[in-house]
Amino acid sequence: MPIISEEARKTRIEEALKALPRDSERIPVPWQDTTKTFPVIRISLDSVLLNPRSHRIRAQLESHPQRQLVLESPYSEESQDVITTVLRETEGFERLKVNLAEEDQREAGVVTRAGLLVNGNTRAAALRDIDKKYIRVAVLPGDATQEEIDELELRLQMKRDLKQEYTFTNELLFVEELNTRYNRTHEQIALDLRWAASRSPKELKQGKEHVCQWVRILSLIRQIQDLSGQKLRLTEFDEKKQVLIEIDEEYQQAREVDPEKAAKVRDTRMIGVLVGLGYRELRQIDDRFLENYLIPSLAEDKMLGKYVDALTMEEGAGEPLPGLDILPPPVEDSERGPAPLLRLVAASASDEQVEMPTNDAERVVLPRDDVIETIRRVMDEAADTARLDRKAGNQLRAPLSRLESAERELRVGLEAYRAVKADPSLDQKKLTRLLGKIKRTLEAFTDELSS
Repeated sequence: MPIISEEARKTRIEEALKALPRDSERIPVPWQDTTKTFPVIRISLDSVLLNPRSHRIRAQLESHPQRQLVLESPYSEESQDVITTVLRETEGFERLKVNLAEEDQREAGVVTRAGLLVNGNTRAAALRDIDKKYIRVAVLPGDATQEEIDELELRLQMKRDLKQEYTFTNELLFVEELNTRYNRTHEQIALDLRWAASRSPKELKQGKEHVCQWVRILSLIRQIQDLSGQKLRLTEFDEKKQVLIEIDEEYQQAREVDPEKAAKVRDTRMIGVLVGLGYRELRQIDDRFLENYLIPSLAEDKMLGKYVDALTMEEGAGEPLPGLDILPPPVEDSERGPAPLLRLVAASASDEQVEMPTNDAERVVLPRDDVIETIRRVMDEAADTARLDRKAGNQLRAPLSRLESAERELRVGLEAYRAVKADPSLDQKKLTRLLGKIKRTLEAFTDELSS
């Protein structure tokens, strides 16, 4: 839609206000710690601008390939098109279009005197898509400040109705802005977001803890983005809310006992998050997982085995990242840790190939999809091993449990082989090699039993 000038928008809005009859519609709007009523006008859709600061789509805009364009020229036609595209991709947009087509616009948006939408951006985009020409909006005072506008948006979005809820990362950004831009205390933010139902000490404490956790999680995400060179988009963490909450909660508990060990567990889990490890497998990652399960599994892998030292050996001279620590504190000597592997996974995000770390001058480049899938598979297998060991109850039971599992798997494998052994495409040589490895392992086990 062509963009008209700010002066033209102001003129249209002022003319529409002047034309209102004395008994025209007014709606209550939370304003300056109270509620005031503002006049509602019906104005053409080309008289309003979509808001690039809308907290509902902040994360999506930050993650958009054309984010710099929107940042530098938010009210240009091109930027407004980007914002429209982002709004169309939000959850519930198609449902909103159907509702507006069937019932027309029942709830007015809110607009500044310059035509910038404070509330109703998604409705404006939907109305345009169904070829409507006008939008109903309540008009704010001409002296409204940006802070007043942001606080108004906060309060207007508390009710869901047919509006979409905030995504996880947009909520994180909103908390961050209230805290850093407007110096709101964690208690005030908790009350604003209704995470504290009242001002009682118990409610305020719980609400404040919620806010603190959101601040920590955003800091963790930002540091992972830094490791990736900003290749990881903020919106990629929207579907990881519950996992990130659990990672944070367990880290906060464990750091009281051993901060370095707690950081290793957290960062190992973050590797799993980034490669797409399942929720059940992530739950298996504890303070023994890296050394007892992941490193041995990596060492045995055909693709990554030769890089296991470079991927898991931390140098003590490294500098910690700013903000909340994501990596373990520096140590005097090199030791095993998840930091190199976490850096490789994060820094290669969106790349087609990844350069593997080596201890010599040789440069090895591998397809990233293959590397990430291999890491995911190795972590999955290591997690399954850890789960079986836990299921066994203790280390004394573990050898028996593992052998029982191996025997079952071999029986299943034998049946599977019998079903396809006549197929000429079956890799008989690989099967023979695997059986040879199993035989050698059994011989070694037998020698241990007899020694």
